[in-house]
Amino acid sequence: MTFLSLAVFLPFLAGLAVLALGRGGRLAEGGTGVAVTVGALHRLAFSFPPSDLVLSGPFGVHLFIDDQSALFVLLAGLVVTAVAPEERERPPFQGLVLLLLGACNAAFVSYDFFNVYVAIELVTLLGFLLIRWGGGLRRTWAAVKYLMTGHVGMILYLLGCLEAFGATGSFSMAGLADLPPLALLLMASGLAVKGGLFVLGLWLPEAHGGAAAPVSALLSAVVVTTGLAPLLRFASVEPRLLGPLTALALLSFVAGSLLALKEDDYKRLLASSTLAQVGLILVVPALGAQYALYHGLCKGWLFLTAGRMPHRSVTFMARKGLPWPLLLSLLGASLALSGAPFLGAPGLKESLGEAMSPPWGGLFKILALLTPIYLLRPLLGRPRLIRQGGWQKWLFPLLLSLSLVMMGHFLGWTPSHSVIPAVVTLLLGLTVAFLLPLPGEGKGGPWALENLENLLGLSVLFAQVLLLVWRWLP
Repeated sequence: MTFLSLAVFLPFLAGLAVLALGRGGRLAEGGTGVAVTVGALHRLAFSFPPSDLVLSGPFGVHLFIDDQSALFVLLAGLVVTAVAPEERERPPFQGLVLLLLGACNAAFVSYDFFNVYVAIELVTLLGFLLIRWGGGLRRTWAAVKYLMTGHVGMILYLLGCLEAFGATGSFSMAGLADLPPLALLLMASGLAVKGGLFVLGLWLPEAHGGAAAPVSALLSAVVVTTGLAPLLRFASVEPRLLGPLTALALLSFVAGSLLALKEDDYKRLLASSTLAQVGLILVVPALGAQYALYHGLCKGWLFLTAGRMPHRSVTFMARKGLPWPLLLSLLGASLALSGAPFLGAPGLKESLGEAMSPPWGGLFKILALLTPIYLLRPLLGRPRLIRQGGWQKWLFPLLLSLSLVMMGHFLGWTPSHSVIPAVVTLLLGLTVAFLLPLPGEGKGGPWALENLENLLGLSVLFAQVLLLVWRWLP
């Protein structure tokens, strides 16, 4: 119960207190983030057995706390702690962030279908308010698109919940193996919309790119995982989901990478990268939580650093260069996400490839080349010296770099046999990035499938296609 109190109840109480008092927001956010992080680290360090809790009787809230949920809670605590010093908003903003932290953690530890629905809907509403914060037509429309797309996904999910209850008489995930195909696929479709899988994630670039930097960091690092965490549990129980999910995950990786290559807006590039990395989180469910932690730290760091940039044009960055401290901050996270030895996780990526069947594993190793291409291309310009500000304002991102190195070392993410393949992939990606033409200032931006009506139609079409695929499976 101590872990549950720190992960869920404390953020909700702190958020409500900040909203009621209208003060102490940044202190409450930072302190709560640290407490959540410490609670998750304590559980992971001492390898506690999984806890299965049912609150309020047989039809109450079913919770399941294991290493997967602890890793997702750890990610949420770390990112909220990181964004707290970056925020310059009024206390209601921090109150909403704390409520978002509690809602995300509730989704991670919930083990019944309906409570997952309630938690994710709360995350969607809070995400809408945070994206909208600060006003402006662009942010308002991005927030509306995020809200509408998320609700359509959750309607599909709720229909699956009702079908599951009608078949088993329970909302508990313990009965996943007994669910009829219709219930499982409707819920999987809704979670795929929320998690940003393949074409269902085309709401990501505008929502994440248009929000303030701290909000973008929370959305790309934590909020998308509220749809992915239950989907990982589904895939671990139902083996017939693995084939279609692997194919969709790799398609998502390719689609997100190609979108990132054509983007000139750096924040939209990072959001498209999230669409790609979602595929890697889902491609091997057993390693999904570890890769989500790895991706979330890197992507949150990149979005926070992007909030300090004087210009968001990839073409301008590559031609004119960036100040040294800013360049080092972006370079550290980009190399880590590209799998650089001792800074990234080449061993973890190698494990992803080895865990897949031969055709998928070989394809994955080839596609891994795309990540360093689009992440390193904006950083090829000649670095510029800074005349004001000094190194102090860039100290926090550099400390994050050190923490990533330490975490990778202790988790064994860089075994010796993976160093040479990682270096070769990185050098090839860097070479292609240097030779590839720049997109041109102002290029990229929203395209036809990002329109709201197309996103809503794709969500429904996706559910229908999954049902057809299920009928073909043995």
